[in-house]
Amino acid sequence: MLYAIRFIALVGLIAGLALSPARAERRVALVIGNADYKIGPLANPVNDATAVAEAFEKALGFDKVILRKNLTFDGFRAALMELAREVAGAELGVVYFAGHGTEVAGKNFLIPVDARLAKSGDLSLEAIALDSVLEQLAGASRLKLVILDACRNNLFPVAGAKRAVSRGLSRIEPEDNTLVVYAAKDGTTADDGAGQRHSPFTQALLKHLATPGLEINFVFRRVRDDVVAATNPVRTPHVYGTLGGKELYLKPGAPSPAGQAPAPSAAAEAARICREVEGMSNPEMLALLERQHKGTLAGECVAARLAQIKTTAVVTPVPVQPPKVTEPPVTMAPEIGLKPGKAFRDCLDICPEMVVLPAGEFMMGSSPAEIAALKKIFGVDLFKDEGPQRKVTIARAFAVGKYEVTFAEWDTCVADGGCKHRPDDRGWGRGRRPVINVSWHDAKQYVAWISRKTGKTYRLLSEAEWEYAARAGTTTRYAFGDTIREGQAQYSERSLGSTDKTVEVGSFPANRFGLHDMHGNVWEWVEDNWHPNYKGAPIDGSVWPGGDSSMRVNRGGSRVDMWVHLRVAYRSRDSPDSARPVVGFRLARTL
Repeated sequence: MLYAIRFIALVGLIAGLALSPARAERRVALVIGNADYKIGPLANPVNDATAVAEAFEKALGFDKVILRKNLTFDGFRAALMELAREVAGAELGVVYFAGHGTEVAGKNFLIPVDARLAKSGDLSLEAIALDSVLEQLAGASRLKLVILDACRNNLFPVAGAKRAVSRGLSRIEPEDNTLVVYAAKDGTTADDGAGQRHSPFTQALLKHLATPGLEINFVFRRVRDDVVAATNPVRTPHVYGTLGGKELYLKPGAPSPAGQAPAPSAAAEAARICREVEGMSNPEMLALLERQHKGTLAGECVAARLAQIKTTAVVTPVPVQPPKVTEPPVTMAPEIGLKPGKAFRDCLDICPEMVVLPAGEFMMGSSPAEIAALKKIFGVDLFKDEGPQRKVTIARAFAVGKYEVTFAEWDTCVADGGCKHRPDDRGWGRGRRPVINVSWHDAKQYVAWISRKTGKTYRLLSEAEWEYAARAGTTTRYAFGDTIREGQAQYSERSLGSTDKTVEVGSFPANRFGLHDMHGNVWEWVEDNWHPNYKGAPIDGSVWPGGDSSMRVNRGGSRVDMWVHLRVAYRSRDSPDSARPVVGFRLARTL
């Protein structure tokens, strides 16, 4: 029997305090129900998705709810792209998915209705990786909350095919401020709700999702209790990940009278204790707390933490000492010798390598024909922000980083006191890999530091300068033609999120200007605020004043993105405070 997954990804970073009725936060949801499968139709996903969409819209008052049913692979991709645009700058973003899903070799996949899955190797070609869903939802500003109602066995019709498929979804270790909720613990399957309108998990979710004044951790604890009561303890929902120190509410309770502070509820007090014990490792103190709070929700948290530290050795990490910086002898590149195509450094060792770009002109953006062609492919008009196309003139030569700024270059700035943030490399390595997990403000710190060290005017590129540099004199979708393939950039060629980490800068051939990695690897911050299209944009390549100052443009696509995102005309945006593992930056220098 084929089982269903109900995947709810509630991504959104909600305020640490209860939301007031006059809240300004934008909340966005994408709700998907897939039932009409070629590999085995399902009964409940459309019912589940319709009911959850209504709950988000009417009971929780979400600003935008996108409901999609029976999505094909291309439709799934288009929906995720639409969500990424809508959720950028939102406080809370949500994706709910009901349908088939599976795990192969530790990687989780969501299945479109047109997938055939003759063998497990087809998953990366026909399914959507869960990791890519998380990446597309990263534009929300405060919380990622991912919930999977996963109930399915072997999805592969070829009997005896060799595959690394386990029962249930595999465990996930989310980043900070991310919760991942499974309808059944990793390695197990959930109840499909045969003969009912909803699965037990979705039924419980609908019951508790809009409970006023119920802190978000306790929403899912109540869902868990209802599912266990309706099925059995084997099918127990499980939560992975941690949140920050403040309480989070999808639906706040009634406000207190003016001038009075609200008294803490028992649930709020339990939530506080649960958060505090996450960082405790003293078994004697935990045992005392367990006795004090026995029989309460807080007591459950203490007991779980105590059991965890008894079975897991607590290892104190050895702090990594930043490299000691010695001031190198500075060799200033003579301005008179900097001709187009010339690569140079303003100082030895610590200065990024730059390349001089010539003055010139180009057509910026996409033509009406290109926008129409993309709409035909994806079935949704997602690319209007790439027009109207216009001629831009770059009157003076300027210099651009030959590569994206690397971890080695960033760590030097940190060691020298010029940059405050030491970003995580996710275990992929530092050195010549592009720096990631840096915000627009972080990038500006680096720019200021390198300018002080060299006495030269470094900066971020304008959006027009970035596209001029990426096109390198071409008029095609990419600097090397209208198609892209493996060996030309680090991106997800087969499906969203199918490439799992960055590569060292310069791993792929340069464009005609001598610049590497303008397509893929990481998105690159530019200077400009976001504008929804190019109406009224400057034609001299300068930074465009005005626009939405809460959003900054980034360009180029990343390792998790597909061909459409890597086009030279494609535009994206993020909050300037956002620091994501798919975003870095590149330098410009005024000559």
